[in-house]
Amino acid sequence: MKQLGLLLISVALFGTTTIRAQQTMNIDTNSGHEILIGSSGFNVRIADKVWNYTHPDFRSAVEQLKPGWLRFYSGTIGDAFNSATGRYDEEYAYTHDESKQFLTALSYSEIKGPARLTDLYQLLGNNNARLIITVNAFTETPEKVGELARFCKNNNIIVEAWQFCNEPYFYVPHRNRYWWNDGTDYALKMKSFADEIQKTFPDANLALNCTWDGIWGFMKEINKYQTDNGHYWNMFSKHSYAPHTGANETFDQAYRRVNSKIIEATSPNAMAEIETWSWKGVPMLITEFGVWNRSVNGIVSAIYNAEYTLRQLQHPNTRWIGSHEISNKCEPAEKNTKLITDAYKNHRELNTDSIRTGTFLTDEGKALQLVHTATSNADYTWNATISDNPKVPAMKDTLADGMYARAFRGIDGNNYLLVTNRSAQSCSFGLNLDNKPLDVNGHWQYMASTTGNATNIPLTTKQVNLSKITIPAFSVNLYTWKSHLLLKPTQPRIYSAAVTNVGVAIKWWNRHNASKFVITCTDTDTQKSSITTEDGQQNSTLLSGLAAGHTYCISVQAINNQGTSETSNQVNMTFQKPVQPKIIELAPFNTTATLYWHSVSGAQNYLLKIESTDGSDTQILQTGNVFGFRMHNLTPGKTYHVSIAATNGLGTSSFTEPATFVCRTGMPLPVHDVSANENADGSTKITWTDNNTEPTMYRIYGGNEPYKLQLIADSVTTNTYTDRSTGQHHFYTVKTFNQSGKSNVYPNVATIIKRNKKIEINVDEITQTAHGYEVRVSHKNIKTDGETRYGIAISNISYLTVEETKLESTQYTEKSFTVLIPNDLLTKGQTYSVKAYVETNGSPIFSEPPYKNFKAQ
Repeated sequence: MKQLGLLLISVALFGTTTIRAQQTMNIDTNSGHEILIGSSGFNVRIADKVWNYTHPDFRSAVEQLKPGWLRFYSGTIGDAFNSATGRYDEEYAYTHDESKQFLTALSYSEIKGPARLTDLYQLLGNNNARLIITVNAFTETPEKVGELARFCKNNNIIVEAWQFCNEPYFYVPHRNRYWWNDGTDYALKMKSFADEIQKTFPDANLALNCTWDGIWGFMKEINKYQTDNGHYWNMFSKHSYAPHTGANETFDQAYRRVNSKIIEATSPNAMAEIETWSWKGVPMLITEFGVWNRSVNGIVSAIYNAEYTLRQLQHPNTRWIGSHEISNKCEPAEKNTKLITDAYKNHRELNTDSIRTGTFLTDEGKALQLVHTATSNADYTWNATISDNPKVPAMKDTLADGMYARAFRGIDGNNYLLVTNRSAQSCSFGLNLDNKPLDVNGHWQYMASTTGNATNIPLTTKQVNLSKITIPAFSVNLYTWKSHLLLKPTQPRIYSAAVTNVGVAIKWWNRHNASKFVITCTDTDTQKSSITTEDGQQNSTLLSGLAAGHTYCISVQAINNQGTSETSNQVNMTFQKPVQPKIIELAPFNTTATLYWHSVSGAQNYLLKIESTDGSDTQILQTGNVFGFRMHNLTPGKTYHVSIAATNGLGTSSFTEPATFVCRTGMPLPVHDVSANENADGSTKITWTDNNTEPTMYRIYGGNEPYKLQLIADSVTTNTYTDRSTGQHHFYTVKTFNQSGKSNVYPNVATIIKRNKKIEINVDEITQTAHGYEVRVSHKNIKTDGETRYGIAISNISYLTVEETKLESTQYTEKSFTVLIPNDLLTKGQTYSVKAYVETNGSPIFSEPPYKNFKAQ
């Protein structure tokens, strides 16, 4: 077996491909299930690129890649993004211990301008694609997220799913972060955000971000909340980088890892584990997946991205699958980032949308382009079987299947078959449909390589007869043929509705097989309806002849000879200028100030009026369609009035009553990493880390609900405080202030880390030796009346790694034990977290956070 594996690796590297005798591939239309149209999409990371949602080359990238959905805002770099303004916030950034990437993103957004949700939604609508929102519950409050939901409703924005936080499992005590103590605490805190969203959207799809592949600890803790309280969320969500490892690998090692992990992470067993810790048939959302192993960048990673998507679609409960991320699948051909950094450095304005970059379609992008051609045009997937599946080397000297096939029923008059091949064998198949030869002509589009470490693979298109097909070595293949299935159009969606001076202009999704669209406009005041008809090639119209001040309910249906589609979403528009918005918060900070307001229905833009009380400075600024705006270049010490008005095609609302503020230099930055640990006497020690270099004082807040806290101590001058009101508070946070003012944002809300007053396990010392690191542990009051094991669990907590390794002690006494962490388990320069455990009869008790960390030397 091992010799065969080595031979297959040699073939993979050096390109000695083999051609096998013809086998059979069968598509079974009696075996499959429905899927959501556009189930495959992308995470979006454009924060530190020249692109914005309005950039013509980003729009071109979306059109090329044909995603079914995109994510707002993005992954880890979105953890300091302000959803109200569409920009990064400096105070948000400093609530994190790793603020540098957020400050870089801030500098980019200052030059590029806001990344507005409305701009993204219009782009999605133009491409018949959908929206998923990841809630930034790190730095946004539940109230801000509630405003985001209201903003979506006021702008007729449909959100397929709301995911709570990006990778929350990296913000826990053993990483010296205290956003949540564990998965149970995370689930508890996200309830406040869920409640706010459901005030606006009672039937919203809500997803906790539970895990990475096979790392079940955080999810088990979420399950504890579910067991005790039920689940307010209705979707499971995870991120998936199954072939990733903290070590550097050769191509051989990484190729084996890919061949094992692609099957393991998508298998029925993996889904069964997910269902074990959630519930049977739980809908699944994946907002990020990828390879994240540079050794196999190129054709192997391209195949992985395609095959991962296909394999996840074997599960009937898979809803949305998103690759990480769109702008490294179709990326700027010219980065042009220096233009942005220079403009920021020199305080110079720059119209980045005018800087054309061109686009470059990567190997992974080409593979997913093939996948999306099917998934963005299909509502049903069929199982496909492969006789004599070629074998490829996998981990632990095993072999794995090297090919995968999945077929799709199109809604566009076509059917599709996607086949991936990770092997070095070129395979010939007789292709059957329900065990009969599929003797039809069709299109074959593919990318293929004779070697596994090749890059820049071209896409090729051929016309073929599908009764006999060839699957080249290392390839992604899309076969398309006419279905001759006559279908009525699928449901359209209105994605844009705007009040103009003569009516309401609407846009809706294209439906390829519509002969006409029927638009129904009902006056809700008189209940009279009017019908407008547009040709099937059109996807917009202007509804005129409307009565001033009346509200209209508008919907669209698509029609052809086979029937009428389901009715689109209903949009309610009032034919009048917008009502006055309402200011909800004003946050001055040094030479800037951020205004927040309640958005209003029918607004297309907001006007912000700012004037100094001495009359020397008056401006009216267009903010775009947002619900927050940061004013710049304000003079410290000067008093300003600011007000807001909403506009559309019929005019402008009245401005709000002005709010008054003064900017002052030297405003304090927020603290970060607030923790709360119970002491032996029942009091709570609260500690935090300060970013400020100048003297700062602190206000301590506490309470029994995580986001409803009251002031419990003022003018604290050290970065620790002991709350002796035993049992009165369970959650804490800290705000900074000085003579210039106070920080405008909370850092994390810390939950008390409770002590077990009877049981103690302590990691006392970690000492470097010639053979590794010796960990000394003391313990007391632990019953050891059965089979007892002593040990430690180590986690590599260097950036975004999640592996945990248990090491058992062989040197122990009734009160202490030692464990050696050997050097060969450690990577020099990386940081490890250590917790100890005593296990009696299979039940472990772990040492309590915060845990001891060390850097391998």
